Amino acid sequence: MENELDKKCKLCFSKNLIEMINLGNLPIAHRYLSSKNEKEESFPLSIHYCRSCGLAYIINPINPEILYKNYNHCFSSWKMQPHIPDEIQTIASNSNKESIIEIACNDGLFLEELKKNYFSKIIGVEPNKIAGEIARKKGFKVYSEMLTENLAKKIIEEEGKFEVVVARQVLEHIPDIENFFKCIDILIKKDGLLFVDIPDIKEEFISMGDLSFVWEEHPNYFTETTLKNILKKFYYLPFIIRNYGFSSSTLAILSRKTILPLSKEAIDKNMGEKILNYKNKVKEYEIYLKNTLSNLRNKNHKIVLYGVGCRSSILLNGLKFKDYINIAIDDQKERHGLFMSGSRLKIHPSSDM
Repeated sequence: MENELDKKCKLCFSKNLIEMINLGNLPIAHRYLSSKNEKEESFPLSIHYCRSCGLAYIINPINPEILYKNYNHCFSSWKMQPHIPDEIQTIASNSNKESIIEIACNDGLFLEELKKNYFSKIIGVEPNKIAGEIARKKGFKVYSEMLTENLAKKIIEEEGKFEVVVARQVLEHIPDIENFFKCIDILIKKDGLLFVDIPDIKEEFISMGDLSFVWEEHPNYFTETTLKNILKKFYYLPFIIRNYGFSSSTLAILSRKTILPLSKEAIDKNMGEKILNYKNKVKEYEIYLKNTLSNLRNKNHKIVLYGVGCRSSILLNGLKFKDYINIAIDDQKERHGLFMSGSRLKIHPSSDM
């Protein structure tokens, strides 16, 4: 195990790291159990923050081969995404609509919208074979592999370089950010466009002790300043920024590839102090939540957990309040009859209430 004092930021290599939160060992949030007694493995979930560059990230992320094994139940088309038309318009109005590739295209929802807007060549990359097959059935060419330098070279040999590269809700999932940009550099034309959107970890989330953005599938956590500086580090000039109320808060940036060095923006020096206090704020919320639920149960109220997605699972296991819940329900029929990881609460349809 690496000594705490020897740890360096994976992006800027500074040793100026502070622990943001340590939830101990938790099971994988999205891995529902087929029975209450099924065995499951747990993994450490600890996030550190770099005071030098502002990146927050999981020190020891779970190997993707383990994390995404048999992960076939989270598709784009199951989510309401009202911000997609504005994202499409942002890309379309700043490009020639010649060629575009989406990294992690999932079931092709975004590709369909690109097609409606008359993009000439539309390609997808999706390592999840089930999601990728759904996209292919919609008529798109999809490469069913993890994005690597070798795959990127294969793609441009077959398709040429792309005017636009899209990575929606992707960068937060990538353990190796530097390698990701190496792949993008292979795919993109010399003055091409990179469109990225990510969960935005706002300052108010930190200040209030909001735990809902923490997730083992997200090894990286960004603020607007951090993301802009990462883009500039790899020679992408941000020129359009959008904020959407999707998945709590989503930040989208359209940037252009350049060969010129780009000056970085100053990191908020006060953020470090807020990060240091974050774990205390989470603890305050945990105490408040448990006291509230306990008082309700003492008055013979039943406590229903509505929605058993990954945020609920992390909150339930991280704050250890499963014993306060009477029933867990979810409207996604594919989950009915299964059990939540860690808490092992059985998942019921709404009708069971």
